[in-house]
Amino acid sequence: MYTQFNTSTGNTGSSSKLTNYLDKEQKNAWFNSSAADIQTKVVTAEIDKMGRGGMKKSEWGFIEIEYNPSEKEQQAIIEKATGRTDVTQWNQLSSNEQQRTKEEFIEYVREAQDAQALNYEKENIKSGADLKYFGKVETRRKYKGTDEEVKQKKVKQGDLKKGLNMHVHIVQHRKTADKKHKISPIINAKNISAKNPVKAKFNRKVFINRVEQLFDARYNYNRSLGETFEYRTANKFNRFLEKEALLNKAMQRNPTEELKALHDKIQNQSKVKTQPIKHKEINLDKEVKRNQSRGRGIS
Repeated sequence: MYTQFNTSTGNTGSSSKLTNYLDKEQKNAWFNSSAADIQTKVVTAEIDKMGRGGMKKSEWGFIEIEYNPSEKEQQAIIEKATGRTDVTQWNQLSSNEQQRTKEEFIEYVREAQDAQALNYEKENIKSGADLKYFGKVETRRKYKGTDEEVKQKKVKQGDLKKGLNMHVHIVQHRKTADKKHKISPIINAKNISAKNPVKAKFNRKVFINRVEQLFDARYNYNRSLGETFEYRTANKFNRFLEKEALLNKAMQRNPTEELKALHDKIQNQSKVKTQPIKHKEINLDKEVKRNQSRGRGIS
């Protein structure tokens, strides 16, 4: 599950540009913590009427959050919703199955939003109902000009991507539903500031791990080590010791052949060392005399 947070300069004014843009695949059909089939005009009005009291002019007033399950994770959602295990393309599902799959995914996203609320660790933020948010499910993605397939001229920009591409966009206000707190899921707990309490108490790492745990429990999903947020992060930054520790921990729980092969790969990577830099030996006595003759010291 890839969770993404996005703010931009356009998020300081009305939310209408974003909410209208998200009508691109299906008009209306928004949901929140307790309702569904909400119209776009209602979403825009509800987000905008929260106001900007207590915010700086340059401060974003709403954020876009994305929940992006992998293809394997989407297949787990489809299986729970329909019982089918043979789906690799969205159009293989009947309209009824598509609707059931969307509804199932919405229920999971609501759980994830509950987890986000709890992660702020504030007394009156206990569930997604305490956040002012609206979400929308999309099932299509298009190729962008930055995609490798477009660069290699295999496909054109704007072409629909094949496979399963279900994801959710969330539009969420900066303030809680009761307008008592400014909150931000993009500022880590390490940036706690007495002058700006909005920066306190949100730990993205804890949140993303919790989102994974909720998914695995809801869908009885056997997440491989390589799919976990912690391992993907360690791998991205080539943290060999951290990867090895995570792998050893996983092997203690369930020493599969896949994990053993991954362990061997990490061991081989950790043995690759750069050649030591050869420094020219310096005769300090000669260097001191040379510098003294030039009127300089040596450090």
